[in-house]
Amino acid sequence: PRRGDGKRGSARGRLALGANTTGGMYVAPAIVRAFRDLSPEIEATLQIETTTRILDRVMQNMIDVAIVTGPVEDGRFAIRDLCEDELYLIVSPSHPFAGRTTVTPAEVGAEDFAVPEPGSRTRMLIEQTFHDLGHRLRVTMQLPGTEAVKKAVESNLAGPMVSPYSVPRELGLGVLARVPIEGVTLDRP
Repeated sequence: PRRGDGKRGSARGRLALGANTTGGMYVAPAIVRAFRDLSPEIEATLQIETTTRILDRVMQNMIDVAIVTGPVEDGRFAIRDLCEDELYLIVSPSHPFAGRTTVTPAEVGAEDFAVPEPGSRTRMLIEQTFHDLGHRLRVTMQLPGTEAVKKAVESNLAGPMVSPYSVPRELGLGVLARVPIEGVTLDRP
């Protein structure tokens, strides 16, 4: 985009924004809406793909700015943290974990677990964390995205870990329940 004289609406151009699944579905839409309200003469577009694909598109100059969940440790990019994110263990209200104050990593490892597709940074973070604790997750469902994972949990098929940005409505309605895991906090930028 070309800089204008500093007045709202004086700039013209296009901003191509890319985001990974979590960022794209739950964080970026509000950012795009606010940007469009502040700069209506700039066409803002949003593309949602995996973090790896989004970063590739930035390198190819197809995307100007990316919103992804971290960590991203790549010196080719100027990276700024937007907000913190923590992965929550969520279960159906009819799951035996529902209503408990905490569960152990071993208990989580013994349950059916739903994860995103291979290559997902969320999946890698979850699996690495449990591996480091000496536990292997019993992955029984591999699903394409957070919405599919949430539906599996609502049906009491498996328990996953998801961003709180993806479940405020479901937690508020009591359709899903969050259960803390003893000694495990999965924070990411």
